[in-house]
Amino acid sequence: MALLQLNFASRILARQADVTVLLPERDEQFSPHRDKLEAYRVLYLLHGLGGDRTSWIRNTRIENLVRDTNVAVIMPQVEHGFYTDMVSGQPYFTFVAEELPRYLSSILPLSSRREDTFVCGASMGGYGAFKLALTHPGRFSRAAALSGALDIQRFVSTFTLDGFDARLAFGERLAVAGTTDDLFYLLERDIAEGCELPALYSFCGTEDILLEESRAFAAHVRALRESGASLDFTAVEGPGEHLWTTWDANLAPALAWLLSISR
Repeated sequence: MALLQLNFASRILARQADVTVLLPERDEQFSPHRDKLEAYRVLYLLHGLGGDRTSWIRNTRIENLVRDTNVAVIMPQVEHGFYTDMVSGQPYFTFVAEELPRYLSSILPLSSRREDTFVCGASMGGYGAFKLALTHPGRFSRAAALSGALDIQRFVSTFTLDGFDARLAFGERLAVAGTTDDLFYLLERDIAEGCELPALYSFCGTEDILLEESRAFAAHVRALRESGASLDFTAVEGPGEHLWTTWDANLAPALAWLLSISR
């Protein structure tokens, strides 16, 4: 595997931006006919609150799990930005959704096909994964969340952590419901607009602090299905707390679902 630590000037963030990329190595990379090589499929892998672009490398088996695939793993960094264009802070959502893919496609052989583009995240990153996929359903074919903060209104209204202030991302009133930061709203909007929806996968541990957020999203999907919507959604629960050990243990089945690879 090639591990790339990239640093580039971001116009969106108005500063240098850091991103980590895992690339499975191919002998053909050294071919004089490199322009004819098959492009890498792309997995955006998003960190959670308190994490950074190195979190998945340090805490999981992600490198071994994608070693024999044709998948480039993109791991951006958004601090405590919650994959939003922060009310008081950086426009991290626009950075991850727009600028980062453009930049990486200009320097790496990445596929731009919807069927080759996936996103996954844990905790805050699980929310970010579903938000990216539902905001850009024409770009992502599948999205997976591990212990995702999927009911974002409930999360910002109840969650507390030293050093984290949700108001910086979502505003003083924390009125997220019904906005483009609300996954329930995005799902309903995509259905109303007749979009081809990405397939969604959610795992949450039965001892996880965000179990109710995951269950609330699953209940919302069930209600939409009962009203006639066609949604490809898989909800899985199993033993585990809100810890990297849980996410590492459940990363292989999530990747198998995302990428259609054997475990």
